Amino acid sequence: MWGPYRTVLGPATVDELEGDCVVPLRSALLPGAPSIVYPDARHGQYLARDWYGAGRLVRDWWPTALDVWRAALRARLAEAA
Repeated sequence: MWGPYRTVLGPATVDELEGDCVVPLRSALLPGAPSIVYPDARHGQYLARDWYGAGRLVRDWWPTALDVWRAALRARLAEAA
């Protein structure tokens, strides 16, 4: 199950295997950017657990995603002016 992590990280210790079973957490977070981490969410529906597209999770992260998108759009428009 942790094979994709080893592809991204190389030989990993147990401490480095935190994530959604596809993308290691340390590879998913961008310093300085807003981040939302769901400890029990998975990368896809195939693991029979909540995934990022599950309704209850989308309702939680979607407003933050829109706020970040709007801020980026405002910054881009300001640069163009």
